[in-house]
Amino acid sequence: MDELFNWCRQVCLSHGIISIIIMWVIWKARNDFIFNNKRTTVQESITQIQSLLSACTAAFGTHVLASPHTGTARLVAWSRPREGTVCLNVDGSLLGSSAGFGGLIRDTNELFLKGFYGTTSEASVLFVEILAVLNGLDLCWVNGFRNIVCFSDSLQAVTLIKEGVSPHHRFANEIQSIQQLISKDWSVVIEHTLREGNACADCLAKMGASSNLSLVILNTPPTGLYVVSEESHELLNSISMLIIRSTKSTQLYHDVCNVGSSTISDIPNAVGNAFIF
Repeated sequence: MDELFNWCRQVCLSHGIISIIIMWVIWKARNDFIFNNKRTTVQESITQIQSLLSACTAAFGTHVLASPHTGTARLVAWSRPREGTVCLNVDGSLLGSSAGFGGLIRDTNELFLKGFYGTTSEASVLFVEILAVLNGLDLCWVNGFRNIVCFSDSLQAVTLIKEGVSPHHRFANEIQSIQQLISKDWSVVIEHTLREGNACADCLAKMGASSNLSLVILNTPPTGLYVVSEESHELLNSISMLIIRSTKSTQLYHDVCNVGSSTISDIPNAVGNAFIF
């Protein structure tokens, strides 16, 4: 027991009390599944974590949340658009020699409105990133969305679209097509986001790279696409840190928490049993 206590104390000092709370909630969910055949959803677990975190803060003060890493950590999550605006997230992907793109449109209530993915024979990261923006904006226009904020995790693509290119640029046609779309009678803002805030689009881009279809339009989320709310992301980000330490892979976290299972009991299976407490 002394060893366990010392280990828990060290974890709290290193990562804050939230790490212990998360492990406790997931451990209970695991036992509920094994012994009671009850599956606990991610949202239910998040609610339990928030409740315990609030109780600890009320009892012991905010210092229990602190860790040596809080000063340098940066939380990146999906950005909720303002009322009346839709958010378009796009991405490109290369899987070996296969190239794909994809994206999705969500409203301020996080509702999935439209999605798309496709493949192309041009195996260029920049090209698929540009193609993702082009197809995403075209989908927005066709479906009558007139206030758009578009996020891409390709800073190069965003810069080329905003600043323009010479007619001799390799992808001048696609970039000029995007600029012509933007010049229509609507409001479009193109912004850069970090990869961590673009995981759902990344999933669809990978579907595109694995597909043999030039373009697929989605009216409902594909099976397995689990969109994490902005409010829940901080807690799931803490879970991700534990997954990363076990798997040494940030991508596994995004696959599981952003586009993976909707039940907390399935997370260990989704990362190949690497997520063990």
